Amino acid sequence: MQAGKDVMVRSTLGQPVVRTLLAERNGRVIVCRREALDEWHQQGAKPTGVEVAREDVFELDQQLLEAMKAFDEVLDSKPAGLARLWEKAKPLR
Repeated sequence: MQAGKDVMVRSTLGQPVVRTLLAERNGRVIVCRREALDEWHQQGAKPTGVEVAREDVFELDQQLLEAMKAFDEVLDSKPAGLARLWEKAKPLR
């Protein structure tokens, strides 16, 4: 795992969000918003990280992310389609 790397995270509602890796511990990944990490480097304001299950963290694939966001906006009432898109996501290595 590479701290500072941007990844796709599956939210509790199944929506894709982009977050930045901070650390890994006890089989869970700690992520934060990129802006929070930048503030930490610039101002020393340590970011608040969120622990996420490793199986909900994926390599950032910009094309897939855009497809997920477009799908969600157009077909919000059909979550099964979004789940199929998640099957194409590559797990974090």
